[in-house]
Amino acid sequence: MQSKSVFSRRAEYPYQVKSLANLPDGLRQLAEQAIPAAEPTNTIFVIPEQMMPKKLGGLGGMHRVPEQALLFTPHGVIHVQAGESADEMGQAKYLPGNSLLYVRVSLVLLYGQMELFVAVNDSLTRIVVQYNSVSHELMLPALKNFLRLAWDQTRDQESNGYQNLLLGKLEEQSYKFRSGLTNHCLQPDESLLGFVFQPRILKRYLHMFNRLIEPASLLALTDKQLITIEEGSTSATSYGYFFTFCPKANVVNIETKTNARLQDVYIHLRKDNVTADHQLTLENANALASQALWAKYA
Repeated sequence: MQSKSVFSRRAEYPYQVKSLANLPDGLRQLAEQAIPAAEPTNTIFVIPEQMMPKKLGGLGGMHRVPEQALLFTPHGVIHVQAGESADEMGQAKYLPGNSLLYVRVSLVLLYGQMELFVAVNDSLTRIVVQYNSVSHELMLPALKNFLRLAWDQTRDQESNGYQNLLLGKLEEQSYKFRSGLTNHCLQPDESLLGFVFQPRILKRYLHMFNRLIEPASLLALTDKQLITIEEGSTSATSYGYFFTFCPKANVVNIETKTNARLQDVYIHLRKDNVTADHQLTLENANALASQALWAKYA
């Protein structure tokens, strides 16, 4: 069912509404069918229909993204999306927080993308939400609350002084990654246990030029989750952030495999019978440091 709201560039960024009654008609009807009985909604965002790039950096043209909504509840999130055309039915899916495997968020200039990976009926379900990143800060608190639903409640905290010391060391290596970690990732009652920072890996050629082999990245471990932050590999995406949030309870282990003079680091994830991997490529010393960090606090 197609929403009655009008596609307009004037409202292309996500906005918050107070209740189900304030959703556009088509989205409201879909949401009402998907929400569990007696489940209240804490935060509701509407993502208007808009044109988005098919690939980051603007290459490959644009495509139309139908109107969507995210309804965060105390126990999960409902993703509602209008149909691709007036003749196509929309869809709504309820994702319980305890089924979350991991989350990936991409922020590049005005482009935002949130990918939710959940384990449902022994299979991996991926929900993709594209939006104008102007409103990401408005959505961030609800996303953080959703992440908390998959956290193990056991604690392995270091002191605040130790965390501040770690953040100071990270800032000496990269102010950008320190800001990304503190502004977008760490939560008030979460304790940073350690990190491994990988600067850009460059290769010299013709004795005068540098070619990018791997973008800069950060692996950070807290008492609640394993977080990676990466830059993009192109000139356009190198300004952005690519965040991956892996609940610590879902991380099985960290494995390394030789890749020329580097190491591919695989973060193996499992939720029930569903598995997935997230990969980084690091220099040898940093790959070993990542394994050691995980082994220390696993």
